[in-house]
Parts: sequence; structure tokens; C-alpha cells
Amino acid sequence: MMKPLLVEKYLLLPAFIGKRHLRILPWNVGYVPQRSTSLMITIFVAVNVVFNFFNFPSFANDTWYVSSSALYTSNLANRLSVLAIANLALAIMLSGRNSIIMYITGCSRTTILAYHRWAGRVAVIKGVAHAAIYLSTTDRYGVNIFTPVGALHYIGCEGSYWNFGIATLGIFAAIALLSLAPIRVPWYEAFLIMHVALAVVGLVTLYYHLSFRFHGQYGYEVWLYVAFAFWGFDRLVRLIRIAVLNYGLMTRGTPPAKLELLPGSNFIKVTVYPSTPWAVQPGHYCFLYFSNITWFWESHPFSIATWDNGAKQSVAAPSYTTSRERASTLDKVELGTGGSGMGSALNPLDPSEKSVALVQSQSLRPSITFIIRPCSGITKRLQARLMAAAPGWSPPVLIGGPYGRSASSVFAAETVLAFAGGVGITGILGYLNDYTSKATSKTLRNADKSFRARRFTLHWLVQFKADVEAIKPLLPDANTLTDLDVHVHIFCREERSDRLQFGDEIRRERDALGQNMSLSVLTCAPPTMSDEIRASAVEADSRQGATLMFMEEAFAW
Repeated sequence: MMKPLLVEKYLLLPAFIGKRHLRILPWNVGYVPQRSTSLMITIFVAVNVVFNFFNFPSFANDTWYVSSSALYTSNLANRLSVLAIANLALAIMLSGRNSIIMYITGCSRTTILAYHRWAGRVAVIKGVAHAAIYLSTTDRYGVNIFTPVGALHYIGCEGSYWNFGIATLGIFAAIALLSLAPIRVPWYEAFLIMHVALAVVGLVTLYYHLSFRFHGQYGYEVWLYVAFAFWGFDRLVRLIRIAVLNYGLMTRGTPPAKLELLPGSNFIKVTVYPSTPWAVQPGHYCFLYFSNITWFWESHPFSIATWDNGAKQSVAAPSYTTSRERASTLDKVELGTGGSGMGSALNPLDPSEKSVALVQSQSLRPSITFIIRPCSGITKRLQARLMAAAPGWSPPVLIGGPYGRSASSVFAAETVLAFAGGVGITGILGYLNDYTSKATSKTLRNADKSFRARRFTLHWLVQFKADVEAIKPLLPDANTLTDLDVHVHIFCREERSDRLQFGDEIRRERDALGQNMSLSVLTCAPPTMSDEIRASAVEADSRQGATLMFMEEAFAW
């Protein structure tokens, strides 16, 4: 048991150095991957460095090069270029929303994009080194490298390859500079357009650079075909997903999306009705297209808060509930004291209410609900349009996805301890609702062989009480939470000045478990809070006792 504990404590869980992981570095320099990711990146870079210098071909009495040093220089430059193109293909494969690597490894989108950036950086650095060697030692005809018999104009090489090579170098150098966090983070929407456009142009100029230089003799273009195949596959799958989930809008088979400003106008609730039910899981997210508010190709990722697959099922409906009873049920969550239970906005259940009618085989439409906090850009414009629009206004909304890793491992522990910060509650709601569904349904529970959870504790830190009132209706009803050992603790900073001690909460839940049991710590919170929870989990994991698992929901793109 000690070895897995050491691996988790020193390799899998911690930030690379200190506590900083999701918090962006000073001056927006970038993000620091967690330690395991940093180790993989270090190995990847080291392998790329080593591969530069081994297994060069050499021939006795070579008449192609003017000297042995010229032969080595040319081989090194060519090796750098081949590895640059290979890394470029890898970077493109890792960039897609439908990356095969993401599905094989189960890595988060944040981790995959970290690998994407480093593969791209390695490709650009190798490309710059390749160009620097040739620019400093020869010209487009191979002077000082090749003998007269091997001069490039004698073997049919077109001189324009040189110009295309310089153009390719400039384009990918610009991509690398524009991808730095100080530019990428503040102007992400503009960055993304430029990033894709420049990448396409750069791949085309690189193709002509290789084609005019080698005329397909050595197959270097194959790496570009691989790159275009990865890019085309991702775009095709995106279009298929969009078509499958949205065709009903064109045939009027499904209603348009429903947009609501929740109390206080700090949140926007977006409910979409996919044309086809999808196997949504907690932790999944979708890309939403608001076509008449922004450009038709722009999409933005949002965590799925709740969903309904629309299957025919028996549903419990109260025979009668007054508005006073509804308000009473919603007030059962005490700010900061950890009251458990909230009523549903649709069918709130009062504890004293015993008369419940079963409506058999009610047909429900599939639906997916998102909770959005307006910040800047598209979300701010969407909020302004909603506030100015007439009641019932709803823009066309297309949905792409769902994407994300399977989160079934969270429920492989006996206890789930979740921390949410602000709008991060939307990333936790899916887990809470999935837990209550499986805990109350033997069929769903048996379908998930890894499900072992018996207790769910949620700590939500939120700034304003109005935000609490807006989110309350999305939580399961009071009776369900009580019966299933679910504990919801809400800390509203508007009303409380004390500080939640994450380490104490983790240790308390862990110490309550037996030696052979496990605790899942789940977080979806602002960067500083999430990094602090991670550090607390690392510290708690060093103690003997129940096994600790940590999962972080974040978009650090």
C-alpha cells in the first residue's frame, strides 16, 4: 500500500512546484502543469532532443557532399525537419475536440491541450533550428554543402522551395508567439481564429516547400497527409455531432433552446433539447453556438449542470403543493451551517406531504441544462440581449458534444467530498444528481459496476445569497438528500466572514472511513481555491488510512 501512496503523493496529485497549477503565472506567462503531466512533457522533450543526434546515414567515398562535416550538418538539419513535421502532426492530433488520445488515456481536455502546446513548441523550435542551419551554411542551391554534381539545380529541385520554407518558418513562428498566454488568454476568440487560419496556411506552404524540394521522393509529405487527416477527422466528427443533436431544429421536431435570467441576473440558465438522446455523464461539457449573437463558427464550452435523457419512466408527482410549502422546502439549506436538501423548482416535495401519484410512462423530451455566469465577450453580450429582449425571446442555439472523460471513478469510493466555488457549482451538480439517481435506482446502480458511494458531501463557497437562490431549484429535493446521506454546506461570503478549512474537511471525511475504504475529493472552483484544495488533498494523502482519490474539473485553456 505504501508504494501507491508515495506515487500519488509525490507524482500524481501535486502541482509541479509548490501549490500553483490552475493559477496563471504572473504577467500571464502561462499555466504550470501538474507534476505527472510535467514529467511526461519533460520525457517527451528529452526524447526529441536525443533523437536529433543518432543513427545518421553515412557512406564511404561519398561524392554528394563537399566534406564529412557538411554531410553531418545536412543530416542534422534534415533530421530536425523530419521530427518537426512529425511533432506538427502530433500537435494537430492533440488539438482536436475528438482527439483519439483523449479517449484512450482518459486525460482531461486541459491536460491534452498542455501536450498540444508542447508538441507545437517542439515542432517550431526544431523548424527554426533546421532553417538556421541551412541559412547560415548554404543557399537555395546547396553551395558549401553539396559538390557540383549534387547541386540542387542539377537534380531538378525548384528554387522556390526556399521561399516556401522561409514563409513556413515565419508563419509557425507567428503561431508560437501568438499562442503565448499573455496574448492567448485575454483575446482568446481572436487568437483562435488566427491560430486556425495561420495553421492551415502554414501547412500548405510547408507542403509546397517539401514538394518543390524532393518531388515526393522520400515520402516526407506523408506526415502532412497524417496532419490533414487528423484535422479533417476532427472537423467531420464535429459536424456529425452537431447534425445528430440539432437536426430536429430544422424539421421542427424539437423546440428551440430556452434561455432564462435567473434571480439577480448573475446566472443565465440555458436549456437545449437535443434531437437525439445522448449518454451524458457527470463532468461532460458541450460547446454552444449562439448563431445570431456571434459568428456562426464560434462556439464556447460550458459544463453540463443537469440533463434528462427523455426515456419513458414513472415519475412522482405531488397531489398538491402550495407556494408557501415550496418556499419552506427551498429554505431548508442553511447558509454556512450545512443544512441538507433543496426542493425542486418543478415538483417540490414537502416532508409532510404523503399523497403522491405515480404517472406511468410519461414521455419526456431529452434536455440538457447549462448555468452560465456572464463575464465578458459572448456571455456578456448574451446577458445584455436577454435583459433588453421581450419575455420568451430565445436565439437559435446549436449544441456540439457532449465531450469529456468518464467520471465513474469518482463513485468508486465509499464517500465523495466535493468542493465548489462560485459558478463551479455547475460542474458539481452533475455528479450530485448522478449520485442520487444511481443511489435510488437499482437498475442504474447495477449498470455501473464501479459504483460504491454511500455518502456525498458538498461544500459550496459562493459570494452572494442571490446566487444561492438561483441555483437551489437545480438540486434534488429535501427528502432525497436526507435519505441518501447527502450533506450540502453552503458558505455565503456575503453573510459569513470565517474561512472554510479544506484540509480539515478532507481529514474529517477520511478519518471516518475504514482502512480498506476510499474517499473521492472532487473540485470545481476558481484557480486559487482549486490549487489550495489540491495541496490539502496531497497533505491528507500522506497519512495512513483510507485511500484518497482526487479529481479536478477545470478549463485551463
